Amino acid sequence: MDKIVEQTAKSTVSTSKIVLMGNRIPKDYFITKGSSDTTKGQAPSDPSYTLALENAGLGGYNIMEYNSVLPPDAIEISKVEAGKYQHHGAITEAIMAHISGVKGQILCSGIGRVWVRRISDNQLMGGFTTSYESVHEACELTVAGARQKAKEALNLSLFELMHRRYSAAKYDFLNETFDLNCFKVKNCLGTSLTALAWVNYIYPIFGESSRQMNS
Repeated sequence: MDKIVEQTAKSTVSTSKIVLMGNRIPKDYFITKGSSDTTKGQAPSDPSYTLALENAGLGGYNIMEYNSVLPPDAIEISKVEAGKYQHHGAITEAIMAHISGVKGQILCSGIGRVWVRRISDNQLMGGFTTSYESVHEACELTVAGARQKAKEALNLSLFELMHRRYSAAKYDFLNETFDLNCFKVKNCLGTSLTALAWVNYIYPIFGESSRQMNS
């Protein structure tokens, strides 16, 4: 019985050429925003998130949410240019902020970005993002006030993030950017959504090799 098992195992092994690839690196991305303000549905079964995705141009994709790190290779492109990479039903990976609320509330979502450059050799290290999601009652502040509060919160979050990781004496922090989406819900339900969505990737190739693989 042991011999039969051994012979069967050997018969399912073949030699195949493989390509040795490193982890993929996100490259081009675009920034998008979507808002919804609908009379349909009731919380917590909320159609407004789906409508916000549609308004952001992301409704036809399977969304996977990412963390906050931007590679040094990353380049922002326009939504129009990003369209040539998109395909209905494709997996779209994104850094997202989204928040839902009800009539009379002010919703605010946003993403802050900053880049890091090493002073000694002017080397761009990469970038980082932070996200912001908040609901305010209209009696608390205006939409303009909500935007200012979001900007201040993102600025503080990026500042703390950078100074935890890098020394200001050795690194410059560049091109701080805030993308905000704030509005007051006028109907039953609303969602504010802001996203940084990737459209293509770099695949490092480390060579080819032959190895034993199970067929």
